[in-house]
Amino acid sequence: MAETSHAASVADLLRRLVPPQDTERLIEDPGFFAGGGPTGEASAAEMHRAQGAVETLRSGGALDARAAAAVEAIILPRLRPVVDIRQGDFVLDDPLWAHLAQGDAAGHLRRAIPAVGRVEMPGHATIPYAGTGFVVGEGLMMTNRHVAELFARGLGRAGLEFRPGLRAAVNPAREAGGDPQAEDALTLAVRRVRMIHPWWDMALLEVEGLEPITPLELSLEPPPATEGRDIAVIGYPALDTRNDIDLQLRIFRRLFQVKRLQPGKVTGQAATDSFGNRVMAATHDASTLGGNSGSAVICAQTGRVLGLHFAGRYLETNFAVPAAELARDRHVRAAGVRFAGGAADATTGWDAAWAAADGESPAQSTVAQAGTVPVATVQVGGGTVVATIPVTLTLAIGLPSVTVAAAVSAAPVERMRAPLLDPDYAARPGYDAGFLGLDVPMPVLSDPGVSPPRLDGSDSPVLAYHHFSILMHRDRRLALCTAANVDGSAKARRPEPFRDYDRKAVAGLDENDTELWVTDPRIAARHQLPDVYYRKDRQSFDKGHVVRREDVAFGDSYDALRRANNDTFHCTNCSPQVAGFNRHGIWRRLEDAVKRQGSAERYCIFAGPVFREDDPWFDGVDDDGPVRVQIPLRYWKLIVCVEDGRLAAHGFVLKQDLGGVAFSGREFAVPAALAEHLVPLDQLQGRLPALILPDALHDADRFASPATAALRRGMGETETLDWALWD
Repeated sequence: MAETSHAASVADLLRRLVPPQDTERLIEDPGFFAGGGPTGEASAAEMHRAQGAVETLRSGGALDARAAAAVEAIILPRLRPVVDIRQGDFVLDDPLWAHLAQGDAAGHLRRAIPAVGRVEMPGHATIPYAGTGFVVGEGLMMTNRHVAELFARGLGRAGLEFRPGLRAAVNPAREAGGDPQAEDALTLAVRRVRMIHPWWDMALLEVEGLEPITPLELSLEPPPATEGRDIAVIGYPALDTRNDIDLQLRIFRRLFQVKRLQPGKVTGQAATDSFGNRVMAATHDASTLGGNSGSAVICAQTGRVLGLHFAGRYLETNFAVPAAELARDRHVRAAGVRFAGGAADATTGWDAAWAAADGESPAQSTVAQAGTVPVATVQVGGGTVVATIPVTLTLAIGLPSVTVAAAVSAAPVERMRAPLLDPDYAARPGYDAGFLGLDVPMPVLSDPGVSPPRLDGSDSPVLAYHHFSILMHRDRRLALCTAANVDGSAKARRPEPFRDYDRKAVAGLDENDTELWVTDPRIAARHQLPDVYYRKDRQSFDKGHVVRREDVAFGDSYDALRRANNDTFHCTNCSPQVAGFNRHGIWRRLEDAVKRQGSAERYCIFAGPVFREDDPWFDGVDDDGPVRVQIPLRYWKLIVCVEDGRLAAHGFVLKQDLGGVAFSGREFAVPAALAEHLVPLDQLQGRLPALILPDALHDADRFASPATAALRRGMGETETLDWALWD
């Protein structure tokens, strides 16, 4: 059987972790597969498949999906385990890594543990903690730039400040089995942000009360010199919605957000993108998760910090800011970061970024050197010459050959970041059927089997969010039905008048950030279309909100409004819609018309795609590689409000124009007409076989009432609709 893209990635990683000469020893180790590795949750069949997978790779064969799953669940956790830290110590009795708990290595790691702390955001409603940091100097803690930017703004060294209403703290405890109240007493306030590096994903924080903690020393050794060495990442891994939730629960033993030690090896260095820059990062293969951002990568041989962990790609590699590169930066050394030995001043490839961040002229920072900024040699022969490098310069004649160094502009960095999300999915109340004072039940599934299985132990097919709920289709990977409560009152829309209600501000993003849609951890990623599907779709579709952000962004407090607003950026609420349909089309105007002529400010909206067998297929990609997904041609919407003390329901079916979509990289013609239709609910029900519309909604249908004429007038004379039933 040919390997899938995912299985091939698992196989490649296993080959990297277990050299061919060690494979036989692994198979013959009687204790390796016993008990299913450190999780203890594997069945005999899984252990047998895991052993068979190793034998398959040794013989040059390919893994199938089930063998790959066994490797992930049993072998990888054993090869790269996650170790609890309790009372400042750790126990590592696994034969593969027991040497880290002995001799000098054990001493180095135990001395490093107290210097690592959790970077927290006290009082923040949606983010209990931001990441990890470690002590690097007197009163100084190092973390990631992207961690610091959750609560601070600015770049460089001057003008840094906390975001309005936010503050930060560091807690060096937060261990497995710890006493939360006792640990709270160890919380140390962040006095100020000393530095947000303009090139590397690094920031420095001034923290009160660090005096008793011995700072860690940063190594001067470059990544190639340390390749193959044992390391331990010490930090606070958190559940990561970007990857398989069930696998994380097994590897991390359902324990997150506490201090862990994660052994691995230095794998060298690799180029990667970071804040719009192409950087040469150190790489390692420890098992890390999102909360490890800002973790120290400790060399077991020396006890020194080899790097600052900042990112990882599952089944590929993890990235760290090389400590040796930071040692070359005079600004970092001047800040008081402790390095293991002297480091000479050096001109770096990011001097221009420092000049721009701190407002210096390029002359104040040695920037124009070949290899660090774009350089072009222009031959001239008379008059003037124009060079593009990539900025356009007009040069007067000087010498026969003119070397031009292009100054690096201080253009704002564009990043994709997830909105601030409530981490407690169990606390989301979901759609409220009694929201209007009358019972308005949401549709139910005619066949529960179309819903994806839950990973959080729940049997309910309903995914509850703040002010709305969703029923998903497991095969189509889209919402079957959304149910939302809407409160349009001014008080609910701006519960705290002096807060910033701009879209980016509510999401917790900067002006140049773009919202990154996130998968819902309660169902597997394979039952959702991830953000990358829409970013690599040949610019065919918008990320269409099925539940509008504006509809559910209300509440009795700013935090309540924010939780609902940001919940709409889950991939479960996204559907591929062409721009004309999503941004300016009838899909949006229908709701506006209801609001304009409705007597109430509160109403309920049910919506979703109409799935048909003849929906066209689109060739795209998801996180695991190429996929083919059927694109819905039609969407339905049902708006329910109260008129004269009774429920009134208005049902619509709308068709989007897919005529301009390149479904497989070539022309694909479909009818270009965009039809918009108001329909009776019994016919809408006939087109939604996977759902059952409750009797209360059928009884409230106003298709045959004078209200339809009012709605038509509300659309405007220039936007006449075709009210005939759709085909």
